[in-house]
Amino acid sequence: MPQNSFKRLAEEKEKEYVPPPELEQRVMAQIYLLQIMGKAVELYMPQLVQMLFQMMGHSVHHIGEMFSQKEPIHPPSRSKRTAKKNKSK
Repeated sequence: MPQNSFKRLAEEKEKEYVPPPELEQRVMAQIYLLQIMGKAVELYMPQLVQMLFQMMGHSVHHIGEMFSQKEPIHPPSRSKRTAKKNKSK
């Protein structure tokens, strides 16, 4: 199978260009910083959310019960309400 000439040209150009080592160092420093920030968020975010819920007057246990209910929290759609009214008439 013949090789794509554009692909070969791109590979040749890629071999010609060697990025400077400073660029690699800057990129690695940014990745390291993002890793540290991610670990901090992972460590402190659950406690922050729990503290905010407690400040609003809810406990985390109460919030868990709210989401484990079988019934939907939002009101039924209009068609269901209309059907209930028609049944009662």
